[in-house]
Amino acid sequence: MNNEIESSTYKTWFKKLNEEKAVLENSLKPKSSSKMSTQEIIQKALPNLRNLLGIYEKGNIFQKHSIVRAVFKDSLAYSNGVFRTPYINPTFEHNLLNVNEKGLLIYEQASKKLTKSSLSTQEEIRTPTPIQAPAPQAGASTNFAT
Repeated sequence: MNNEIESSTYKTWFKKLNEEKAVLENSLKPKSSSKMSTQEIIQKALPNLRNLLGIYEKGNIFQKHSIVRAVFKDSLAYSNGVFRTPYINPTFEHNLLNVNEKGLLIYEQASKKLTKSSLSTQEEIRTPTPIQAPAPQAGASTNFAT
């Protein structure tokens, strides 16, 4: 024997030993650096959570329905080119004036305080008056993204 190993044997053992070496080196690394704190996870996810439209567009049909239900419960209706709802999640109430001005949504908020005059009688049936958005001006942009 010439104190030499065949090329195929060398390659086989070299590959196996390198894999073991990588596993051992990985086990020696400190574990704390690979774990993120809850605060770090939130900070990393927050920019993505701010883009609800992006989340909606990437979701499948069931995820889209879940988002719509979370914002409007099960009470979103469409008629005459306008959406109507008696409920909107309080997180999104700050957008009501904007969507009303654009004529995108009519918020039919139910009265929380019932009085004798607000109850229906046989002679009179009272229905809620929806908030009407002003008609679009001639030449106004219909691009809702702007």
